[in-house]
Amino acid sequence: MKIKNLNLIHKNTLNFLFIFFPLTFILGNLFVNIQILLISIIGFFYYKKKLFDFKKNQLLVFIAIFFLIIILTTILENLLNSNNGNILKSFLYLRYFILLLVLRSMVVSRELNFNKLFLSCLIFSCLVAGDIIFQHFAGFNILGFESANAYKNSGLFGDERIAGGYIQRFCILGFFAIPLFINKKNLKSYLIYFILITLCFFGILLSGNRMPTVMFLIFLFLAPLVWGLKKFNYTVIISFFIIVFLSVLISNNQSLKSRYNSFIDGIPSFTEINDELKREYPEFTKYKNSGKAFYQTETFEKNKENIFIISKYSGHTVIFITSIDIFNDSPFLGRGIKSFRYTCLEKKHLPNRMCENHPHNFYLGILNDVGIIGFFFLMVTIACSIFVVLYNLGYKQKKDIKSFKLFFNAILLCLILEFFPFRSHGDFFSTVNSAYIFFLIGILLGLYELKFKKRFKKIF
Repeated sequence: MKIKNLNLIHKNTLNFLFIFFPLTFILGNLFVNIQILLISIIGFFYYKKKLFDFKKNQLLVFIAIFFLIIILTTILENLLNSNNGNILKSFLYLRYFILLLVLRSMVVSRELNFNKLFLSCLIFSCLVAGDIIFQHFAGFNILGFESANAYKNSGLFGDERIAGGYIQRFCILGFFAIPLFINKKNLKSYLIYFILITLCFFGILLSGNRMPTVMFLIFLFLAPLVWGLKKFNYTVIISFFIIVFLSVLISNNQSLKSRYNSFIDGIPSFTEINDELKREYPEFTKYKNSGKAFYQTETFEKNKENIFIISKYSGHTVIFITSIDIFNDSPFLGRGIKSFRYTCLEKKHLPNRMCENHPHNFYLGILNDVGIIGFFFLMVTIACSIFVVLYNLGYKQKKDIKSFKLFFNAILLCLILEFFPFRSHGDFFSTVNSAYIFFLIGILLGLYELKFKKRFKKIF
């Protein structure tokens, strides 16, 4: 009896921690890391050997190799360039692997409460969105934080301008919880959808985070395709009205118009990137590792009229060039976790290169840090999981797996948006991004492993 009671406590505690997973993102990195630590410890003692049972899911071997490559490449970088290696960080990064394994085990054992988890995502994302809207009109939010200006509101995040990304990520998961609580398709249910989607949209727009706004609109286009046009045609109507409203709003508001015009101007030009990577600058070689940026050199001063300089705008084009240049130096294994902030110094003596903490793109960030090999193992894990679940769903259309399909669609859409090609990102290996992404992958791997039987038991 004691063991059963202890197991029940462990299961309930894990569910409690995951239900408040969205809250820790608001509280900050410290709380995210504490929560992951608690999940890892409790999950390890609760599932024990089951946590590392990879026999039924070979994809777990692939994702394990990805994490091992992070450690390997970082150690190699530290041996070759002692100032660049983050060996301790590479080992600490394993916490996301444990998070992934715990989530996968909870899904497979049918112990993760999806209903409450996704409802929590909806509640907290709407709370942040409502706070942003209030801050826009009042000039301060519910905690007294003042807005930078009318169209740059950080809400509960204080000085960090990440509210739009938070709303975009968690509200999408939350929207998929609504059909679980509202089964009837009537005017009242459509009105609830419209209010919640509009609330989150305006929250993202007024946060001043432009990329999450674009991603949210892409979500509105993709949602009907994933859900099915016949069953969820209201999303098409909502998408149409919101996009029309956005177009009118931007065209009539000079501040918003200016922000989104500069956003469009800042989109990287692939022709420009390709042309720049073909250029050679032998006259600048002597400044390598000198600590000087190209514009600080005598060579540039004497030849500035003959050197083509790319207009920076947002700076993404120049950062992408720098990142690709570094990747070409070590394409297979990369340079180790969070290495860009150091390796970019090797390129700053060349025109049209610059240093940042990360490449501002998930694909480039992964390729820079773990190379093609690490990138391969991560992407194969995600792609194969999605393909297998889609394949199984294609042959199982029974009503008793409706909830399964609903939650899989939520994870699928979120992963598509996270890895949307050519979008700008934060650092893939940062606390918030890694916690969210491996949270999604952990659930996906659990869904992948669930067996489809003739009489599929209700798992949610």
